[in-house]
Amino acid sequence: MNLRQLQYFIAVADWGGFRQAAARLNVAQPALSRQVKSMESELGLLLLDRTSRQVALTPAGTVYLRAVRRVLDDVANGVRRARLASAGQVGRCVIAAQRTAHSPGLLPRAAELIAMRYPEIELTITEADVPDHWDMLRRGEADVVVGPGPVPGIEGIDAEHLWMEAIRCVLVPAGHALAHRASVRLADLAGESFLAIEPSLMPKPWLRLDQALERVGVSRAQVRVVRSMSSVRSLVAAGHGCSLVSDAYLQQPPAGTAVVEIEDLSVEVEIMSHWRATDGASVAHIVRDMLREACHGAIESSAPAMTADAQELEREVVTLPRALELRQLDYLRGALDSASIGEAAGALGIAQPVLSRQLRDLERTIGVALLKRTHRGVSATAAGALLVRETRRVDERLADARQSAHRAYRGAMGECMLATISTPMSMRVVASVLAECTRSDPEISIEVLEVPSISQEPALLSATVDVAFSVLTSMAPRDPSIVREHMLDDPLDCVLVARDHPLSGRPRVRLPELGTLPFLFAARESHPALHDDVMQQLQRLELCSPINGTFQSLHLRWSQVASGRGWCLGFRSQRVHPPSGTVAIAVDGLLVPWGMELLWRASEDRMMVSTLVEAFRRAAAAIRGQPGPVHQLGTPFA
Repeated sequence: MNLRQLQYFIAVADWGGFRQAAARLNVAQPALSRQVKSMESELGLLLLDRTSRQVALTPAGTVYLRAVRRVLDDVANGVRRARLASAGQVGRCVIAAQRTAHSPGLLPRAAELIAMRYPEIELTITEADVPDHWDMLRRGEADVVVGPGPVPGIEGIDAEHLWMEAIRCVLVPAGHALAHRASVRLADLAGESFLAIEPSLMPKPWLRLDQALERVGVSRAQVRVVRSMSSVRSLVAAGHGCSLVSDAYLQQPPAGTAVVEIEDLSVEVEIMSHWRATDGASVAHIVRDMLREACHGAIESSAPAMTADAQELEREVVTLPRALELRQLDYLRGALDSASIGEAAGALGIAQPVLSRQLRDLERTIGVALLKRTHRGVSATAAGALLVRETRRVDERLADARQSAHRAYRGAMGECMLATISTPMSMRVVASVLAECTRSDPEISIEVLEVPSISQEPALLSATVDVAFSVLTSMAPRDPSIVREHMLDDPLDCVLVARDHPLSGRPRVRLPELGTLPFLFAARESHPALHDDVMQQLQRLELCSPINGTFQSLHLRWSQVASGRGWCLGFRSQRVHPPSGTVAIAVDGLLVPWGMELLWRASEDRMMVSTLVEAFRRAAAAIRGQPGPVHQLGTPFA
């Protein structure tokens, strides 16, 4: 498989035939046809239906096209960013932080320092739990991670201490008998079932917790190990047990749960910043400096200036170079992973002159230096390190695309994957659905993934997930192969402010009254249509506040609001149950359609998916039948 074959396949699909694609690409039609047929043979799938005068995609071809188009777009973007790095531009940095990491105020302070001193850095703070944040770091989806210390023996990641948290609370379902207690003793929990992440992920704290539980008679059989903390929260909310958590959860209990202090338990957990050891002097280096300063005090740091060449390069639109080959990217990774070019050539099974020539060809194709060559061997330039990081998963993602195409061909998957978003309404419904499915059909296997709404339809189309519980808006794109069913309405018609805000006692406000307090809102790329609709309404209502799009997670925004660092839009349901530390106030003239809908593939015929859909219908109907502001909204959106 090579990039040229993928480009040829995409061209045939886009232009509706081999003759048209060959003319557009300026290649011979027989050669193009041979390349596409060779790719189909390697995949073991028929991607194109050649029985009619106009070439059409097969179902497997449709899935594969969507997947590989995204892969090639990402490779092209990696090339663009490598060129920017070579020009000296400092760009985007993603911090992945566990939910409780926001409580001490470190991340907001660091974000303020970066915005003030390094305005060229585009900072995104996203939420990720153990162990997902380490995987995100290794995959290049995050540049810095804030969370518990790394697993012993983990390779390629450096870390440094930030602060200590204390595990001294228990997370219980909202309806639990202990939920309204001010505090409990550990012995009060002796008969409970516990949920925990894999002990090897936090070995030192877990050893002390295990000893504490054993002292009060809690056996290992009472502890169920699950993959991540997001699974722990969902299962606790669904009534499957309780969990020992840090005191940071006291400030923002997850939806459907309560947090109670334990009088006779306190186990410290070290919270650290983590980064790839190969990053060196990069954007992540500056972000680490700011995290350290926010936590420990002033340090020396300096920002590289953006040159005129870098500014010009930033405006350049980069397409995927046709001369670029996947094996060249493998060669680059191999050269950087080995002590020398000779050793890399041996590991790759090619001659050293061939490897050297391929690496120089890659640099000419990209147009920048990717390697520093010395008598001791080679190391990566900033551009080289970025290109390796951005393209490290290309082979894996192409394998995933192949797997998705085969799934589409077979028409079945081995498990039921549910995509959802982390809002109070969705968490409440999903918890109810999980509880019902467990009672009615304990054999059903449901994996819950948190997927942004804008990514849920592509995940369905690529067979990555089977059912999606998504944002419902009047601007949602429509694909005839996706079934959409309205579940619940919950429009945006109020604002959330800190409990001690001067306006917190008012029943209604006008937007200009919020003055220059920052408006916290997701960046446009998270949901362009909804973003534009909201901004149009806010401008019509005379928005005066500066806009801060740093915090992508709803929970992070609510935490910022509670600390008085800004305000954000609120759902109608939050007038009754606002996030901890906040107050919801109605806004004159504001009404943004919002709610939840269920999505699944129209071609889906598995009983497991039908069971899940019916469970969502019953859960939504039960919530609609309860009194409250969410359920008095009138006609659903079109």
